Amino acid sequence: MVMHVFRFLVFLTAALWGIAAAALDLPGGTPRALRFAAPLQVTVGIQIDQITFVDQKSENYGAVATIRLEWQDPLLAFPPEETGGDPRIMPPVQFARHVRSKGALVPAFDIANQQNRKWEHQALAVLWPEGRVRYYEKSTLTLQAPYFNFT
Repeated sequence: MVMHVFRFLVFLTAALWGIAAAALDLPGGTPRALRFAAPLQVTVGIQIDQITFVDQKSENYGAVATIRLEWQDPLLAFPPEETGGDPRIMPPVQFARHVRSKGALVPAFDIANQQNRKWEHQALAVLWPEGRVRYYEKSTLTLQAPYFNFT
């Protein structure tokens, strides 16, 4: 039993690790092939907060997960005097607009075995004056587990 639980948690972790960097929601007509001097280094953290259901027949399960992305982009830096040295806290849509206005990119992520739309409970971006960004998202989603032994 312990081995089954361990295998399930390893599979769950691997399933949620389908994270890739890409450009976010660029306006129509914007070329996708953009050139940059160096790749954007992004730190990714995933925490499984809760397993909401396991459906043996359909071979899928539900999870509540918190995803955190962190990166630094000098294009997003701003004078500390604008906020008294405090970070700016923005919802994702406002943050995406701000990033586009600066000509920067936002890393996007994809969960490879996701079976339906994810339901976003909470999401926000925190931007520090030096251009450091931390994005948080807590979501509920259904994931496929075709190779997991549900018996």
